[in-house]
Formats: sequence, C-alpha cells, structure tokens
Amino acid sequence: MIIKVLQSKVPKIWDAIKLAIVNVNEMDEEKTTYYLNKVLHNLLSGKANCFLIVSDSNKIKLIIITKIIVNDITVGRKLFVQLGYGYESSTQEEWNEGFDFVKQYARAEQCDGIQFKTRNPKVHKIGSMLGAKELYRYYEIKLGE
Repeated sequence: MIIKVLQSKVPKIWDAIKLAIVNVNEMDEEKTTYYLNKVLHNLLSGKANCFLIVSDSNKIKLIIITKIIVNDITVGRKLFVQLGYGYESSTQEEWNEGFDFVKQYARAEQCDGIQFKTRNPKVHKIGSMLGAKELYRYYEIKLGE
C-alpha cells in the first residue's frame, strides 16, 4: 500500500524520514543538520511530498520524497526524487511498485520527466533497470580551507 504523508502528519514520522536521510546521504554533522531542516521545511510547507510504501502490518518498507522543479528556460516540469530509501530489504517488485506510483504522480502533476541524482552505485543500477538515462556528471575541485 502506498500512502501520501499529509503535511500535518510529517512530524509524526519525522524520525523515520530523518533516519532515511542520514543513511542515504554522506554528510558531516553540520551539513546534515542544515539539510534536515531544509527537507523538514519543504515537507511542512508543501514544497516537497513524502510517500510511504507500507507492509500489511503498517510497517514502513520504502520512503520516497519528491519535489517539482520547473526549468526557467524550457518551462519544463520535472518530478525530482530527492530520496528513495528502503528500511528493509525490498524486492524488485516493491521498487517497481514505488516507481510506477512515482510515474503516475508525475503525470498527474503535469511533469514531463522524472529526475534523481546519486553517487550510490546501487541506485545507479536501480535507475538503469527502471530505464533512467545519465544526463550529467558533476565534478568538484576542493579549495583549501
């Protein structure tokens, strides 16, 4: 079963969301706090949405956080998957169910595509299996501190 978390219910599952964000993102503590606050603000203000795939016993299996991004040049709308996290080993069928839902939601929101970014090789593999194409590679040159 897939559930859209209402803005008013975000605080009730914030610990689960926070756990997913911390486990997926590799950030130091200072940046993690900033990022968590930003995600919480976006969820509470409706700028982002949270979806849960739950088991028959109402246990969270997968969590997905999305937001819509509008390209200022092309005026195209993309559904950006900010987070996809499985709390336990999820089957390919469950990931497919989640992705099918994300596609339906993107169409309902009049988006012309779905985007995500990651540096996790497992997510690269899942994205490829779902038909995603690599568009960019990001590089960084660190400057002295």
